[in-house]
Amino acid sequence: MPVRSAIVIVVDGLGAGALGPYGNTWIETRAANRLASQSIVVEQMIVDSPHPESVYRSYWQGLHALMPDDENASSLTEQLSDAGVESILVTDDPAIAAHPLARGFAERVRVPVAESTIAAEEIHQTQFAQVLASADDVLSRVGEPFLVWVHARGMYAPWDAPQSMREQMADEEDPLPPPFTDVPCTHLPADYDPDELLSLMQAYAGQVALWDTCLAAFLAGQSEDPISGDVALMLTSTRGFPLGEHLRVGAFDDALYTELVHVPWIARFPGERAVASRAQTLAQPADVFASLLEWFELDAATFAAGRSLISWADGRADTLRDRACAVAEGEVALRTPAWHFRHSSPAELFVKPDDRWDANEVSDRCDDVVTELDQEAANFEAAAATGNLDELAPLSPLLREGLE
Repeated sequence: MPVRSAIVIVVDGLGAGALGPYGNTWIETRAANRLASQSIVVEQMIVDSPHPESVYRSYWQGLHALMPDDENASSLTEQLSDAGVESILVTDDPAIAAHPLARGFAERVRVPVAESTIAAEEIHQTQFAQVLASADDVLSRVGEPFLVWVHARGMYAPWDAPQSMREQMADEEDPLPPPFTDVPCTHLPADYDPDELLSLMQAYAGQVALWDTCLAAFLAGQSEDPISGDVALMLTSTRGFPLGEHLRVGAFDDALYTELVHVPWIARFPGERAVASRAQTLAQPADVFASLLEWFELDAATFAAGRSLISWADGRADTLRDRACAVAEGEVALRTPAWHFRHSSPAELFVKPDDRWDANEVSDRCDDVVTELDQEAANFEAAAATGNLDELAPLSPLLREGLE
């Protein structure tokens, strides 16, 4: 059996729309672009909850957020440990380090939390750099096979990028972004000042540029490391970061719009497995679990919530799923290839993929679609409650293909 290892990097608050591989042309993300050219880019990764602790149950146990706890379900780290794979968690987030399922890691490396009040002068002083430096240290000493899981508080940690990186995002006619580090969290008034929102967007972009710079250095170091086995690398996020799209900035509430639930998932597997390909499919966090188990040649058959990306890459499955569901207090969102539906009060409907950021609400013009999606959301909840998501009937052409 080949010796296989994996590195997973999770950056909280890194929305898919912030990266070049997902169409962003404003922020230069060279490292992410280069990684995508070597990887499978999953176009539509939809988190099942806006709460990282819940998403991590999906990552580490293969259960959807709507599914009840299963005492008989073994965790990712338990199965890896039984197979002789050493697992190490590196994080600067105390909540993730203290997660009940994190106890299964052989080692938990806690990166000191720096609550910065001023921007860093040098990149190596930033929180991103410290997290990836700790991960690099772990990788320099871990034995194969291994799973090194890196979680950064990311965009929900103080925005400590050097001020110069933030200012690079401003055009000549723009005012320079103010030097704040507090993570914004607010509901904008209807008559908000566009310049104030622009400064927040520039600051966020500076953080993304910082992360990409740190990622480039990390990946360069790994390419020079003489690891003998096959090492898979995954990059994803636990949630996005709203930047005023629906008058929300940051984690103001759990409104399940695309800017919050659509995150990147870029997966690089050694060899020629679907290099530089795009999975035009819907995926959810439990799929990370299933994919890692298949990568390590372990059995994931008992976990109905997860679908392996490797099966898609090897041509053994045309798609991962035809719907993705997210849940928060007071609402459920259902995403299909043709629609994004918020089962909330009031219900909202958006056309996909054309309306990328849920700008045009169309529920009053699509009564039949709303009725069907409302029923399918109820079906999903019922199936999840009994652990039978694999028994859901295929969606109708109206929900898959939209209106002709």
